[in-house]
Amino acid sequence: MTLRDLAYDSTQVQRRFTLGVALAGMVLATICAGLANVDWASWQWAIVLFVAFDLIGGVAAMTMPPAIRKLRPPDEPLRPVLFAAFHVHPFIICLALPEIEIETMAVLYGLAVAGVAALNLLPVRQHRSALALAWCVGALSILALLDGSVGLEWLAPAYMLKLTGSHSVPAAD
Repeated sequence: MTLRDLAYDSTQVQRRFTLGVALAGMVLATICAGLANVDWASWQWAIVLFVAFDLIGGVAAMTMPPAIRKLRPPDEPLRPVLFAAFHVHPFIICLALPEIEIETMAVLYGLAVAGVAALNLLPVRQHRSALALAWCVGALSILALLDGSVGLEWLAPAYMLKLTGSHSVPAAD
């Protein structure tokens, strides 16, 4: 398997764009944590920045045609649900940063997986874009009420947009 296979046959421009967005995500995560004046150890920073790289870069990657073809095939509605279910980033953050409330991260995880399930298992194909974005707004509103993620203000929006919001981009016919 080559790097190109891992990138779902994306073009060089798409890969560079996704990399740029991922790096910008790391900068955003650093700014949020810096403004919150967090006191994390080096290994905690490494985990947080890796998660930021993956999630924020994933927002860009998941809206590109190669990822849509690979991860949202119309004949396999469970594939995107499993993809979302295996994104356990909120729990990794809880393990790395014990001060983060696991209840908030569990709600984030549950809302994302439920949103992807609704988008792929219910007969809403015609309204998928609107439902995906509306789900993100509702989920982020609920999560804002729970709060408790000082220095990680970017996490919930990136997680929801990568997993649920990316479904607002239709598959090319």
